[in-house]
Amino acid sequence: MPSMRPYDLLLWTLCPLALSFTTSCSVATKFQDPCATNAECREAFGVGWLCGDGGLCEEVAAEPLCPNSAYFPKRPDDKDTVLIASLLDSEGDVDMVDAAVLAIQQTLDETAPPIPRSFALIRCTYGGDENAQVDNARKAARYAIDDLGAVAIIGPGTSRLAEVVYQEVGDRALIISPSATSDSLTIIDGTEKSAAEPGLFWRTVASDDYQGAVIAELLDDAARGHVAIVHKKGSYGEGLALRVTTTLQQRGFAGPVDLWPFSSVSGDLAEFIPMIDASAAEEVVFITDSTDDVVGFLNGASGKAGFATKAILLSDTGYNDAVLPVAANFNDDQIRGVRPSPSEGPVYESYRFAYKARFNRDPTAYTPETYDATWLAIYGVTWSTLQEGGLSPVGMAKGLHQISSGEPLNVAPLSWKTIGQLFTEGKSVDVVGASGELNYDDVTEETQGRIEVWRITGGAFMRVEVK
Repeated sequence: MPSMRPYDLLLWTLCPLALSFTTSCSVATKFQDPCATNAECREAFGVGWLCGDGGLCEEVAAEPLCPNSAYFPKRPDDKDTVLIASLLDSEGDVDMVDAAVLAIQQTLDETAPPIPRSFALIRCTYGGDENAQVDNARKAARYAIDDLGAVAIIGPGTSRLAEVVYQEVGDRALIISPSATSDSLTIIDGTEKSAAEPGLFWRTVASDDYQGAVIAELLDDAARGHVAIVHKKGSYGEGLALRVTTTLQQRGFAGPVDLWPFSSVSGDLAEFIPMIDASAAEEVVFITDSTDDVVGFLNGASGKAGFATKAILLSDTGYNDAVLPVAANFNDDQIRGVRPSPSEGPVYESYRFAYKARFNRDPTAYTPETYDATWLAIYGVTWSTLQEGGLSPVGMAKGLHQISSGEPLNVAPLSWKTIGQLFTEGKSVDVVGASGELNYDDVTEETQGRIEVWRITGGAFMRVEVK
């Protein structure tokens, strides 16, 4: 018979007594195991245990933002399981969450993993309206990292939430966002980073620096004499608007540029739309991190005489099927926009095949980036385990400095073992992801990307060019 911990003996002692009065014996959730840290309780009992106020190990209370039903494949009961958290919108980002699930599943299918650890995913959300999302994102991040012991967050999906979550988590976890693009996030974890002293905020999507330059180029090439830039307040909108205006100045643009910062489509923007309509602006650039904002803006501008003659240029959140019905109220080619260029090539096709085989649908925008982000977290765990004397967020981030030079390998389940072997020897690799090249700069820790220019014609999105 295996040996018992003190709490096992306690339960075996109490249960017969309880059964003499009742028909069943329920297991208590707090045990006589003294503790000082949550890590001690997870070491003893696994994920889902923490050190309570009384200095005893107890089960973590349920959290609706990270429900027990959202574990994949299940709540871990093995202390050697590494928990990763996705933190994305449970409604709008379902496809992205499934991409993270696919990556975790592929590690579980590996019969000879390069490290003696298995992986699990807890799918957290920030839900709610914009006002609630900030508080919910902070709360979910704390719960996943501090209470459950997740070592990395895949997400959040927007720049605004990425900023608040990083400020909340600090150095307690590695954050890898698949879709937060604000320029300001480049230095959120420091201005000078290196393989020896890495930052803890990463992303698998390029920053808005180039997107802003492309928008300015499009305006200049169209010879606009007067431009209006309508942008949402916050790191994403303000950063991208600044990049556009700065680049226009550098290109010698001489016409007026009107800036219209807004907080709410139904609030201050609703008041601005008639003024923008009456202005002499030839093209209106609309920048926001919310597709709902795009739909609201186009609904407000639809049917107005001034907007009938203005071109409209949308940032990447405008490329969404939800925009097409209201775009039908405008002329063909009146609405154009930019977005990170969609993934293509053999690595993407392998990913697309695996995604469709599992979920019976094609992957959508930012799912390749989410898949890559999850695998990057796995590579970070692998490096930290093999080279840093144990698992830590900093050790994982050091591992991400080892994936942009060396032997060329694809982000795929069959490459993991090879990557582990090379990491064991202290060698780096050069990975190509489903989202494209993942060549990270050692100082900025940023990857690069290409921008697609699109337009809406015939009720559909059409590619114009890739820059």
